[in-house]
Amino acid sequence: SAQAPGFGAPSTTPANEIAEFKGKLKGMRRGVVLVEKEDRLGGAPILSKSLMVARGEGDIAGPLAALAARYDDLSFGSYPYQSPTGAYGANIVIRGPDAARVDAALAELRDLFA
Repeated sequence: SAQAPGFGAPSTTPANEIAEFKGKLKGMRRGVVLVEKEDRLGGAPILSKSLMVARGEGDIAGPLAALAARYDDLSFGSYPYQSPTGAYGANIVIRGPDAARVDAALAELRDLFA
């Protein structure tokens, strides 16, 4: 069968990404999962790292605000979720062009919720 140009089988499919994510969840310790990504939308690349914290946003908000104030050159995001079992958590995302600063903020974040 003929295939349209540019529409070959992708190396990463949504199903593969979901399976990989579920595998990370199974290996999760202390409610923390690290995801790294680099975006390049023109200009300097922006490094994005996220940490899954298995605590409610109310428990995360204060320490996260203090951390964001110390790293005001970085962008922080909190994306809450509720698991199928009813547990609350949030994916905390840290973005910035300076890998050392992103790594330092991530290390502090990990220590806060370890």
